Amino acid sequence: MINSDDLSIPIYLNQQIVFDLLAVFENGFSQIIAFKESESNNENLDCSISGKMKANILSFFKVSLNSDIKQKTAVEAQSEMSGTKVHTPASLFWKLRKNLSANNIIKKIDSMEVFDNLVCGDFVEFEATIRKNPLIESIETLLNTFELMKALEPFMDMNSQLENVGKNQQNKSGKGAKNNTINKSPFEIMKGAFEGFYKSLTSSNDIYGEILTIENGKAVIVTKDVYYNDTSIQDLIDGKFIVLGRITQKLSKDCSDSINLLRNTNLNGVNQELIEDLTNKLNTDLNQTLTIPEIFNEIKYPAIQIIPIAIYR
Repeated sequence: MINSDDLSIPIYLNQQIVFDLLAVFENGFSQIIAFKESESNNENLDCSISGKMKANILSFFKVSLNSDIKQKTAVEAQSEMSGTKVHTPASLFWKLRKNLSANNIIKKIDSMEVFDNLVCGDFVEFEATIRKNPLIESIETLLNTFELMKALEPFMDMNSQLENVGKNQQNKSGKGAKNNTINKSPFEIMKGAFEGFYKSLTSSNDIYGEILTIENGKAVIVTKDVYYNDTSIQDLIDGKFIVLGRITQKLSKDCSDSINLLRNTNLNGVNQELIEDLTNKLNTDLNQTLTIPEIFNEIKYPAIQIIPIAIYR
């Protein structure tokens, strides 16, 4: 009997991993056919597909698993076949999760004791609130503020600030020299600088999760755009989801290591002291005028990094 927990809705599903692991459990697929069109002739139906499968191009699969094979009745003159099952990516994921659970392979993170006994390579499942990288969220708040200030600029006395910008630029470039920056407001200048910084930060698809079942538990979830199911990272933010994946890094209680949230961005090679000075400055100055979360660029114990198979609810 199927219960509500089995009726999962994957928001993110790495179909390639699902196929690979399910094939291991089933000792290979007896037959797998992808239905790409609503109409197919018998010749096409009798052809099996080989080679790699690309994500998000296949909606339905006629899969004959070892546990699903039934006696087939087919006549050469007929254009239909009976006795096979049609699966969707979500149903194949459900079957994979069922196999992992039946073999006690999944470790559910529901206590600190379980977390402390985890090792790299473990398959884990946990509930988490998905968050943005806090540094990215703070920069986005700044950019939105600059947009608002630019809209309000006609109603503000900006003459003195513009004169100072103009004088500084003339001193640097020489008397009479022309520079487009003179015609820019201070908000536009600052906005341009932070936009470049923001672009460097968003070169990674990693997301950050707060594990709900352990105090201060954190997870870095390494995702790929192609496996999001008609949605994007933005649709996950601040939502509570269940994550199933495999650990690639786990921080222990007795070590001082950390996971760098910027490691897959263009800022990975930047001196960490410079990044820390920037985050400290933003934490000090921005909190005086804006409501933003605490900015940090690394996480420490208790924390894990995982490759997700699925993010679902």
